Amino acid sequence: MNQIRIPRLSDMKLVAVDLTSGYMGIDSKHQLFRVLPRAISDKMERSVYNRRKRKLFYFGEQLRKCPAGKVSADKGYVIVDGMPLEVCKLSTQ
Repeated sequence: MNQIRIPRLSDMKLVAVDLTSGYMGIDSKHQLFRVLPRAISDKMERSVYNRRKRKLFYFGEQLRKCPAGKVSADKGYVIVDGMPLEVCKLSTQ
């Protein structure tokens, strides 16, 4: 028997937490739940978060693709995603 409960954290808030954690570079759910405000982290368990996040993956992807769809190469705009990489370092001898 499946028990259907009303989630304490809305789908929109869950997708917002997921997108924000990606923006902040947090890839560990353990780390995410340490830095989340208690007002949010107390509303769900990690396993519930992971399960709902997988079910809402499509909506998060649509939100990510929306700004990219408004920018086209024909207009001379490009989007570059990356992280800073240290290629040289000053040293003192």
